[in-house]
Amino acid sequence: MRLVSAEVINFRALQSVNVHIDDQTTLIVGRNNSGKTSFVDLFARFFGNDRPRFTLDDLPTSRVQDIEWAVRNYRQAERLRAC
Repeated sequence: MRLVSAEVINFRALQSVNVHIDDQTTLIVGRNNSGKTSFVDLFARFFGNDRPRFTLDDLPTSRVQDIEWAVRNYRQAERLRAC
């Protein structure tokens, strides 16, 4: 099996990235703080020896409000179920 492309959505600084992986050489190039290390780290998580683990720090800050909304709704639903 050969990996030919990778799409990353909402991982750290990478909101929506699609990378074609060449047979011989693939370069990840970009400015400082553009997500190069995050992209490589994501591959290490999935293809390394350990099980992939993610934390809230792995989500982009632009999604924090969505996460807070989901947590509030979950807690409200739990309170309603307890009644």
